[in-house]
Amino acid sequence: MGQENNISAVIYRVQFKTDEQYYDIYVKHVYPADMQGFICLEDFLFHEENALIINPRNERLAGEFAAVETAFIPYHQIVRIDQVSKAGESRMRDRDGSGKVRRFPVDK
Repeated sequence: MGQENNISAVIYRVQFKTDEQYYDIYVKHVYPADMQGFICLEDFLFHEENALIINPRNERLAGEFAAVETAFIPYHQIVRIDQVSKAGESRMRDRDGSGKVRRFPVDK
């Protein structure tokens, strides 16, 4: 009976990338999809229920996945999957790391 509680408390941090973004997402379920080459992510965890401060970046990410029951991510976009003891802050950042618009370099 104690082991069942541990199984339900498993949390995974999944890091994956798209053409424009890097994502760090916390989920309760990760498993291979029936579609070859994809992995399934379910039961997203975006913020702690008792958090008093709302992070706008976290809310943007939660909004992007709000209606998603199962996300199918191609294997080649997965960077890393870790089993963790508790959910941290899910985040999304630009691939260049800046998050800002940059000026196009001009040769002088």
